[in-house]
Amino acid sequence: MTEKIIKRGSAMQIAFRPDTVLSSVNKMQAVFSQGEKVITKECEADADNVYYCRLTQKDTLSFLAGELIEIELKALLASGDVLLSEVFSVECVKGLSGEVIE
Repeated sequence: MTEKIIKRGSAMQIAFRPDTVLSSVNKMQAVFSQGEKVITKECEADADNVYYCRLTQKDTLSFLAGELIEIELKALLASGDVLLSEVFSVECVKGLSGEVIE
């Protein structure tokens, strides 16, 4: 993952590079979890095997600052098999504004 932290109130694109090259991926999701809060985002791939997803301001505001966010990638292969990455964590840090700007 390119980001080491997620800041509350930000809207951000997050990039993931799996340790192995995945072929025949029909769908990739990133699952973000903190306590009871779970957000699942669809990921798009580029030619270099990097997957991207986007968290909105509303998404990041739903997390609590000072607590870790766990993240797992979930890949659906053309064969029907589903692969899960290791779960890794990033810190959620506070932002000063608790409102969505439009």
